[in-house]
Amino acid sequence: MDFIDNHMRKTTIFLVIAFVFAGLLASAQVDNSKSKKILNKASNKLESYQDVSIKFSYNMDNNEHDIHEEKSGSAWIKDDMYRINIQDQIIISDGETVWSFLPGSKEVQVASAKENAENNPLKVLSDWEEKYRSKYIRTETIAGNTIDIIDLVPKEGKSFFKVRVRINQKNHQLVSSTVYDKNSTTYTYIIEEFKTNNNLPDSKFKFSKSNHPDVEVIDLR
Repeated sequence: MDFIDNHMRKTTIFLVIAFVFAGLLASAQVDNSKSKKILNKASNKLESYQDVSIKFSYNMDNNEHDIHEEKSGSAWIKDDMYRINIQDQIIISDGETVWSFLPGSKEVQVASAKENAENNPLKVLSDWEEKYRSKYIRTETIAGNTIDIIDLVPKEGKSFFKVRVRINQKNHQLVSSTVYDKNSTTYTYIIEEFKTNNNLPDSKFKFSKSNHPDVEVIDLR
């Protein structure tokens, strides 16, 4: 029996990518003035970008069940469109439709972006002020860089109890994020590459059935 819910895995991908891209942090009300200053600097910088592309590594750990999983992935954001590739799944949205493509299963699920707004990396923090608190933890030196560590804690009702983010003091960019869920599993995402203003075409944010004629389409709209 797989004790880790597949929806939780998918949700953590969106959640952590959101902390990379969401300019909404600038208007967030946080409980700690030092956290607010750091988060605002990071988000103000993000707001100036036309689009953002990242490469990241992903680790899932649960010591109680002796589970360790490693993956790598990429993500692209432009306006309200996004694309997330993480080995065994590809999630694409053009702002109106969301395609969840599983190449190994030759299956794509189609849903409304409006109904899946919580999964949008740009929208997931729209109710940040109501749902989250932040707390400055400490400063660490990692690979010669000074890193600020901040905990983001939901006020109520989430499958995780905190997200720990690490932000580079010098360039105000996210270094890594760790989601701590309630079944003692941690999901850590480390930013390996961060590029901006790539002139990404809108076609990157659509699923083309003609390019995958043998894929079964499951329309959930």
